[in-house]
Amino acid sequence: CPLWFIANYTYNVSLAMTSLTSSTVISSSSSAFTLLLSLWLLREPFAWAKLAGVAFCWAGNVLTCVKDGGNAGSWLGDAVCALSALMYAVYTITIRYFEPADVSLFFGLLGLFNALLLAPLVVALHVSGAEELSSLSAPIFGLLVTKGLADNVLSDYLWAQAVLLTSPAVATVGLSL
Repeated sequence: CPLWFIANYTYNVSLAMTSLTSSTVISSSSSAFTLLLSLWLLREPFAWAKLAGVAFCWAGNVLTCVKDGGNAGSWLGDAVCALSALMYAVYTITIRYFEPADVSLFFGLLGLFNALLLAPLVVALHVSGAEELSSLSAPIFGLLVTKGLADNVLSDYLWAQAVLLTSPAVATVGLSL
């Protein structure tokens, strides 16, 4: 899903442009974007509790941006991270809008899509010398695959179930806790 890729790519770009603290806290601003998009596109009912949770997330975001300093690099990084949060919210709303009947199939197809489209890019980066993969041993590759399955796939699956069983805003605020 291009939405997922853009959200993750912009977040990783922001890591090089701002502090880790800022990128972590600002990424939680996706709860506000998710709430707004849920009200607008999904026509979910307004709830004061959701608004309160989002307000607390944003108060932390503002304080973090102020504390991070005023140099242009950190503010640009903060903006890229906010874009990532917006794209994550769009991804969340998209999952709820289409409500896949089989979440396992959805993530399987998402993985297949990313593997088919991104594997050639990895090979091109390796061949061009931009990314060196020759030192990637079989045990390290195995650990990376295991970590990806146990961490990323499991957490994304459980999060998607929370989106479908509760609401996008509740699931996203829950991640910010």
